[in-house]
Amino acid sequence: MTTPEFSVRTLTYDDCDQLAALRAEAEINNPGMFASTYEKLTQNTPDDWRSHLSGGNKCVFGLCTEQKIIGVTGVFTWKDDPDQATGIVATVYISPAYRGLKLSDMLHRACIVWAMGYRPWRRIVASHRADNLDSGRAIERQGFTFSHRKPHTWSDGVTSDEVWYELDLEKWRNKL
Repeated sequence: MTTPEFSVRTLTYDDCDQLAALRAEAEINNPGMFASTYEKLTQNTPDDWRSHLSGGNKCVFGLCTEQKIIGVTGVFTWKDDPDQATGIVATVYISPAYRGLKLSDMLHRACIVWAMGYRPWRRIVASHRADNLDSGRAIERQGFTFSHRKPHTWSDGVTSDEVWYELDLEKWRNKL
């Protein structure tokens, strides 16, 4: 058996159908773990999906094997930062057949590298639902440090802490 090769790349308009399918899969397999719901996602038009893709202050990445996208994440300007100096890593998802291989490291690194080059940001943040311990470990492996936790009502109606981490981009840039 051959081990598949994995790569991460910036998603483009040509990837909208695969992105939509993968996001729907994420909501079906992990309801309540992300900001949206399956019902909301199915309302998106092709133009809505294109607007989510890269450009300006955001970048969406796909984890790929051959031509198939098996994972997704994005990094965006965090709307909760009035200075617009913070990016947020969002929706780290990998199809179940490819979990347990630490492939989320590749997605997190792509976000960090992109954020390092986006000079308006001084830091990036990431969070996870408190019961998603694998996500927390993946975030910490990339150098993010725990920031805080706060109660959050997730899209499935469950209230559980959201655990937050941050990575100081200025500190990392000064090391280069």
